[in-house]
Amino acid sequence: MKNTHSPWLAAATLALFPLHFVAAQTLPIAIDGQFNDWTSQAISLEDAGGAGTGSDLLRMSVANDENYLFIRFEIDQEVVLTDNNDLTLFLDGDHNQLTGKSINGIGAELELRFGDRDGVFYHGNSQWYIDLSDVKFHHLPTFSDKVFELAIGRDVLPDGVFPLFTGNVIRLYFQNGTAGDKMPNAGQTFDFTFDSDPAPPFQAIDLQKLSSDHLRILTWNTLYDGLLDIIRKPHFQRVLAALQPDIVTFNECWDMTAGQAATFMNTAVPLGNFQSWNGVKLEDGNITVSRYPILQSWNIYPGHRLTASLIDLPDAQFDKDILVVNGHLRCCSANSERQLEADAFAKFIPRRHQPRRCD
Repeated sequence: MKNTHSPWLAAATLALFPLHFVAAQTLPIAIDGQFNDWTSQAISLEDAGGAGTGSDLLRMSVANDENYLFIRFEIDQEVVLTDNNDLTLFLDGDHNQLTGKSINGIGAELELRFGDRDGVFYHGNSQWYIDLSDVKFHHLPTFSDKVFELAIGRDVLPDGVFPLFTGNVIRLYFQNGTAGDKMPNAGQTFDFTFDSDPAPPFQAIDLQKLSSDHLRILTWNTLYDGLLDIIRKPHFQRVLAALQPDIVTFNECWDMTAGQAATFMNTAVPLGNFQSWNGVKLEDGNITVSRYPILQSWNIYPGHRLTASLIDLPDAQFDKDILVVNGHLRCCSANSERQLEADAFAKFIPRRHQPRRCD
């Protein structure tokens, strides 16, 4: 899949010959894959040209707010950032070449290997293997592209004890495998100073429906039975209460029953008038819950995570019922299985035609 978006925004670019560039900019960046909030105020680097094998690293921009370091970068070949590539980011969190991993003139406390979805934190003479979530990493787009934006938490303790960032000045370095392109090039450094000014506040989005006749459907991967996790459960309840969905398709509810999910929704989004949420679970992991009756459900592709449910919408508001497909396709490099699942989904829909009201 490929995303189309506006071309790279104009930004301050620098030719690097051993460069020590110290600057900063607080920007209200939203990791949304749209990139329109990356203005020319971001501190940017245009790479001098590709070298080595694989993708050519083209440019990067850096900004921050009170909570996150933001990075946007571009390469010349389309990839899925967190799968099957050798792209690596090195961060020198204390601006000290003598600490951390010595590479390209910096001492990196953090090594993030995007394609492996993991990293290494270096402190003193020790190193810890970490998950991307240990540094509050998130990025978009999650499908293949040439341009990505990502965020890393400024207050993180990657090993649970020591902070990643210990000062205001840091250094960044991208590398595409040991034999691939480098950004900045060998013998050059890219420095960034955190801006302490507060970012402009985000304008709150009104979550109310524009019309009572609108139907709100939410899909949520709960990550390893998140609805059963006593620590994470209140966070799910808070978001659900704010969104007030009509239908929810949950994924990764491995050990949860449909009845338990309906009970969970009765607490998070009570319907009143002694009404209860309805739930269905036909295969491993997927649960569909609805405030309206579920008339019938189908396991589209037995042994895989595809459930279709025909939901009885109120006659006074809707002309037809709705067919909702709860799909959790195989991830990562399981391309052949994912293709079979997509084919099964496409084959199922014409057989059902357009769902009509069941009187």
